[in-house]
Amino acid sequence: MPVVILVDALDLESEGSMERNGAFVHRRRDRADDRPRRHRLEEALVESARDAGAAPLGLDTDEMDVCLVGVCLRPEAAQKARDLPVVVHDERRVPEMDEEELGQHRGHRPAAPPLIDDPDHGAVVGRVGMADVHRVSVMRMLVLGGTQFLGRHVVDAALEHGHDVTLFNRGQTRPELFADVEKLRGDRDGDLDALRGRSFDAVVDTSGYVPRIVGETLAALDDVGHYTFVSSISVYANLATPPNEASPVAQLAEPTEDWREAYGELKALCEAVVLERFPDAFVPRPGLISGPWDPTGRFTYWPRRIAEGGRVLAPAPPDAAAQLIDVRDLAGWIVRAAENGTAGTFNAVDQPTTRELLFETCRRVSGSDADFIWVDGDFLAEHGVEEWMELPLWLRSPDYAGMLAVDPAAAFAAGLAPRPLEETVQATLEWGLSGEAPAETAAGLAHEKEEQVLDDWLSKE
Repeated sequence: MPVVILVDALDLESEGSMERNGAFVHRRRDRADDRPRRHRLEEALVESARDAGAAPLGLDTDEMDVCLVGVCLRPEAAQKARDLPVVVHDERRVPEMDEEELGQHRGHRPAAPPLIDDPDHGAVVGRVGMADVHRVSVMRMLVLGGTQFLGRHVVDAALEHGHDVTLFNRGQTRPELFADVEKLRGDRDGDLDALRGRSFDAVVDTSGYVPRIVGETLAALDDVGHYTFVSSISVYANLATPPNEASPVAQLAEPTEDWREAYGELKALCEAVVLERFPDAFVPRPGLISGPWDPTGRFTYWPRRIAEGGRVLAPAPPDAAAQLIDVRDLAGWIVRAAENGTAGTFNAVDQPTTRELLFETCRRVSGSDADFIWVDGDFLAEHGVEEWMELPLWLRSPDYAGMLAVDPAAAFAAGLAPRPLEETVQATLEWGLSGEAPAETAAGLAHEKEEQVLDDWLSKE
């Protein structure tokens, strides 16, 4: 239930003691060895040390919200007992502000209250009795993977929110990343010793493809508060029309663990394994994930190719559906879902747009002189152009006609908040041209082949 910390009630004796000691919300330290504990339901201490012998005030944070007010509004020491500063992780907070500052805050308050432990939420302010509600919630979060694409962005988002992050992976992809986080080495397929008996407030699985391996990972873990399993739009049995979250999922025709051949079917079985142990798991089903550090090039191809300018082969028709999700939006949503205990299965995509609007956005953002040549799909197939991977965002087969036109309403209602397409294109292009993106990827039409197909198309009559 909500709890308001009334700073007047702390009854400090002097201005000097306020400036010297203040009040601090500390990490929970109820372990025998006095190490911090950060379980969301553990005890938080609010200390007001008027003298060396002052006893801390204990607050039980089980299902509790704490109203804290005023962040970095005045650097000077409080002048009255009611102006006692509250400091959270070295952030100075005071309980009052002038009307102009309060009005400015109301104009940009977030849709949901941020964590008091988040170092970037300094603008969240309010008066006692009017304050935004802040949750005392620093989580111990395990990310399975965490250095490739989505997992990397999940770690970034979790660290930005002040959480304790642990990675479990083989150490083969960018092992130098995240030098300050705990890293457990192992292999989900047969080497889980580093995970055995470990407990976490939240687990994010971005690398589960085989149900047996997902089950073994779950068995190795001890207590887990919230579990996220990142699935895929590909789980649906029928993508000829846009699916919703209740649509049937695909079934294996015969037993296999080859996820490259039975990706959607195995992802669906992985979901079932997770939900058997964690009925309240969070299961996002993303479509095409876009943005910096995408190793596949499936979206990066278009901003980079269009930025080059000249003739650009564009698969007709221009009004065909196109849909994606920015990796940063997906990662941020995953972290917020863990913080809020969000449960359920959701199609994790942005609103569908069209190929033409997407390509025009790429041209406008890059400032190129790209000339789109819209080529008929049958002609492309006749000339050996393959859909989806060789020519990204092109799906000619009627079996996939609904894959890029999924309704994201349920995900939006659960907190997914995609950014404008221009921002996704801009960030992807900047990364793509930075020298950090792979020079060659599995996706994308070779320049020579593109030129040949365009010449044949324009001279066909």
